[in-house]
Amino acid sequence: MQRGSLFLLVGILALWAALQPASGQVPLEKPGRCPPDYIRCIQAEPNECLHDRQCRGRLKCCYNACAYRCVEPVPGQA
Repeated sequence: MQRGSLFLLVGILALWAALQPASGQVPLEKPGRCPPDYIRCIQAEPNECLHDRQCRGRLKCCYNACAYRCVEPVPGQA
């Protein structure tokens, strides 16, 4: 069992060393808040995004017009 534990530890350390540093990654959530959405949906639309990092530039992934879409944020805290 000790040999298996040693291989597991070495494998975990190798995976940890291969990870990119966090400084080079795109933030999970972009600044700003999602704009209000006053539309009442009859039927859901297909989502265009799931996370802010999927949107170009400063656009945020927000629920808008019956689906998650990349939209211009409004100023303020997320």
